[in-house]
Amino acid sequence: RPEFEAAVVKPYKAEAADESGHALPGGELSLGNVTMTDLLQFAYSVREDAIAGKPAWFRTDHFDVVAKAPPGAPLGTLRLMMQSLLFTEFKLLLHQEMKPQDAFALVIAKGGPKLKTAAAPVPPGCKRSAPAGLRHVDCYNMSMAGFAERLPNEASTEIDRAVVDLTGITGTYDMQLDWVWNAQTASEGPTIFQALPKQLGLTLDHRKLLLPVVVIDHVERLAEPAR
Repeated sequence: RPEFEAAVVKPYKAEAADESGHALPGGELSLGNVTMTDLLQFAYSVREDAIAGKPAWFRTDHFDVVAKAPPGAPLGTLRLMMQSLLFTEFKLLLHQEMKPQDAFALVIAKGGPKLKTAAAPVPPGCKRSAPAGLRHVDCYNMSMAGFAERLPNEASTEIDRAVVDLTGITGTYDMQLDWVWNAQTASEGPTIFQALPKQLGLTLDHRKLLLPVVVIDHVERLAEPAR
């Protein structure tokens, strides 16, 4: 696996700060107040409920991580680098198994897709805002697989399981999506499940799918730094 050019993992000491994460243009990855579970989810692209055998400190110990990668390193490479870092710092050993899990399949809705081909070869990603119970998301240069992976994060209050791309659509697209996420204002706009077919020509179909489960075989707790 590729490795970061340099990386530092430290126990998180500050109080009452929110979790943060930034990938900077110069290739630096900065994560603050994150748990081992968070790091595993990023490194292996799995949900928390797809991590088996994790000790209690995976949720209680918090860390700051600063790592240097080559400028423009793609997300897949950053994930592999994080896997290497977890092995180095935590002696993490694991294996993956495929098990049937409740999931949403992202499929084409009746009437066909309503997608706009990406306008520019910018780094793929999404930006969101949430004015007064509504949610607006702009995604740029996204593949369907990348969009499916992002959906549970963008609509975390509604989508409670993994989303898998089964559209068969190739290429990358610019997408805008608007929906109501606050139940108190649900009458003022569509839910995420209504917005997807109307605005993008896609829909979520609840299915049992074979998905990877990460099983922890060995891990060591990060030692407190010497004083």
